[in-house]
Amino acid sequence: SVTGTWPIVTVATPVISPVSGTYYTNQTVSISCATDGSTIYYTTNGNDPTTSSTPYSGQFQVTQTTTVKAIAVKVGMADSAIATVNYVLPIPVANIAALRAGTPGTTLYKLTGEALLTFQHAVNNSKWIEDATGAIMIYDPSAKITSSYSIGDKIQNIIGTLTSYHSLLEFVPVTDPGAAVSSGNPVVPTERTLS
Repeated sequence: SVTGTWPIVTVATPVISPVSGTYYTNQTVSISCATDGSTIYYTTNGNDPTTSSTPYSGQFQVTQTTTVKAIAVKVGMADSAIATVNYVLPIPVANIAALRAGTPGTTLYKLTGEALLTFQHAVNNSKWIEDATGAIMIYDPSAKITSSYSIGDKIQNIIGTLTSYHSLLEFVPVTDPGAAVSSGNPVVPTERTLS
């Protein structure tokens, strides 16, 4: 006869897909576990999951910066280790005023509203865009924007960070927003005075 205790087998750590990273679009998240018959629980608020957390029943969407954690359990086995992934997504802003209210640094913003191109220059691939709420300069020395635009084009879904250069707020793109959503829009000058 055999005496003693057998080691407890641990449930395999869940696999969360896609992997951690910075993404410019919403992500469809899936979670799997190699241990047959296990149940997966997950959280999207950064807290460690327990059996009281949401049971995984199928893919779900991540639409903002999110930490997903998952644990797998099975009766008669030790709970798995906790799997963690971090998704960084841009903060959607509807207009330039909301964009200008952002914080310079590494935070990504996505200008979801249409912005009118009123000026562009080859130096640093600079562009000036505006809407009814304000204006901002696109500073693109890395030439992330590869689409060709003309004055009067409207651009949408520009993703980037904010930076300040001698008190001038600039929008630094991280990817190409694609073709103009419309062309030939009138550019109406805004009169400003020194006062």
